[in-house]
Amino acid sequence: MIARRTPAILAAMALALLLFYKGGALLPALLGLALFGALALLRPDLALLFVPLTAPLYLIPGALPGLRASAFDLPLHEAALLLALA
Repeated sequence: MIARRTPAILAAMALALLLFYKGGALLPALLGLALFGALALLRPDLALLFVPLTAPLYLIPGALPGLRASAFDLPLHEAALLLALA
């Protein structure tokens, strides 16, 4: 049963990270992180696949605007790793 849902979970995780990365505002970015975190709780093995896939983007971090005076920058691979380990 889980093997049938694997492509759907991978696609949802990718869209959640894309929402965090390109959300632009605080609410979509946090929603993307929350969705990826929920899916990572369901399948942490699949969440770890996104760490090496997003590592080339380490010089272009995702931003969480509105938390401080300047935007809080978080690299995408670190966000994926932290949520997979949580």
